[in-house]
Amino acid sequence: MRTRENVGSSFLDRATVAASGLVLVFFAVLSLLFALGYLPKEILLSYLLMSMISVVLYAVDKRAARLGRWRIAEAKLHLLALLGGWPGAMWAQNRFRHKTQKRQFRWVYYIMVTLNFIALGILLSPVGVSIRQALQQVITIIKL
Repeated sequence: MRTRENVGSSFLDRATVAASGLVLVFFAVLSLLFALGYLPKEILLSYLLMSMISVVLYAVDKRAARLGRWRIAEAKLHLLALLGGWPGAMWAQNRFRHKTQKRQFRWVYYIMVTLNFIALGILLSPVGVSIRQALQQVITIIKL
C-alpha cells in the first residue's frame, strides 16, 4: 500500500499541487482586489512576507524534527498563520509533509485561517475603512 511517506518526495504530489493551487487562487484574488483598488498594497505585501516567513520556519522546524533538535513552538506557527502566513504554511505543510498528521495542530491551524479570513473581511468592509486608515497612520509614523 502506498502512503504519503513511501511515495517519495516528489514535488508534484497531489497534496502539494492542491495546496499550491489554493495558494495561487488566494493570491490571484488578493491581486485582483489590489488592482481594483479595494485592497491596500500593504495588506497584499504582508500576506506575501508572512507566507515566505512561514515556509522558512516550517522548513527549519522539519529539519529540526528530523535531527532531534530544538523545535519552533507550535504557538508561533499558529500566530504566523493568524497574521497572514497561512498560505505559505499550507504550502509548506504539504511540501515538507510537516504537521499533516497532527490532528490537534491542524484544527488550530484551520481556526487561525478562519480568523484571518474574518479579519480580512472586516478590513475590506465599510467598517474596515476606519481601521485601515488608522493602520495607514501607524505605518506612516513608523516610516518616519
